[in-house]
Amino acid sequence: MKVFVRNHDGAPLMPCTPAKARKLLRAGKARMVARAPFTIQLGWQCEGHVQAVVVGIDKGSGMTGISCVGNGEVLLAAEIRHRRDVKEKLDTRRAHRRSRRLRKWYRPPRFLNRASSTRGGRLLRYQVRHPIWQTYPVLSYRIDLDWASVYGPEWALLARVQPYSAVLAVGSPVLVFFGGTPGA
Repeated sequence: MKVFVRNHDGAPLMPCTPAKARKLLRAGKARMVARAPFTIQLGWQCEGHVQAVVVGIDKGSGMTGISCVGNGEVLLAAEIRHRRDVKEKLDTRRAHRRSRRLRKWYRPPRFLNRASSTRGGRLLRYQVRHPIWQTYPVLSYRIDLDWASVYGPEWALLARVQPYSAVLAVGSPVLVFFGGTPGA
């Protein structure tokens, strides 16, 4: 194993042995720049005498081999293992996405997508859940309403008259009579 070396300006130099790097670090003549790969930088300006380094790359189906050879000596030997699970992971992701889209309309609503419970209680009294005329044959309705308390004191005149409504058939308009019975 070799230790990578940089000069004072950061230009790469020939690597050295770990023992030589330890001596330079203890003497304060170099400082550590990177841990992986372990690299030191010299504290003084030196000539940049470097040797010719040949990089070899061997591409295989499962892994790629990389080597750096300088002056007949192997400076770096590494191998990169390729991921062989990419196709399976993409197939799994596609299957999950398709199943999610298929059941999109049939899943229960998420907790935070629901209406608030206080609002739900208020809305129930404004909805007609089961119209009574769809369940029973309704002929008439009698509505007792305090007009003054709902609409103000100027509507108090209508409090003396009882509004009477009659639904003659399903879908017919509501007839409102003031006092008496229909047809009287």
